[in-house]
Amino acid sequence: MDWRVFVFSASVCVVSTLLFGLVPRCKRAKADLSGALKAESTTALGGRGKSRVRSGLVLAQVSLSFILVVGAVCCCKAYSAFARLIPGFSADNVLASGVNLVSAATILSAPRRFRML
Repeated sequence: MDWRVFVFSASVCVVSTLLFGLVPRCKRAKADLSGALKAESTTALGGRGKSRVRSGLVLAQVSLSFILVVGAVCCCKAYSAFARLIPGFSADNVLASGVNLVSAATILSAPRRFRML
C-alpha cells in the first residue's frame, strides 16, 4: 500500500469525522434542550409509542451490528484457513502467464474493418 494513499485516506476520515461530528454539536449548544426534553417526555399519550419505536430501532441496529461483526469474524477465519490450505500438488517450478483478450479481439476484428472500407 502506498503511504500517500494511506495518509490521504486517514486525513479525509479525520476531517469528515470532525466536520460531521462537531458542527451539529456546536449548533445544538445554543439550543434550549430542557424544553425539547420536556416536549418529548413519556407523560403524553403518544410518548410511550414513540419510546417503543425508538427502542425497537435501537434493538434492530444493535442486532444488525452484531450480525455484521459475526460475519466479519467468520470471513477472517475462512480467509486464514484458506491461506493455510495445502492445494494437494506441488506448486514449485510452475509458470503462470496471462492473455489480454481485448487486444486479441482488436487484432481479429481488424481484417473485418479493412474489408468494410
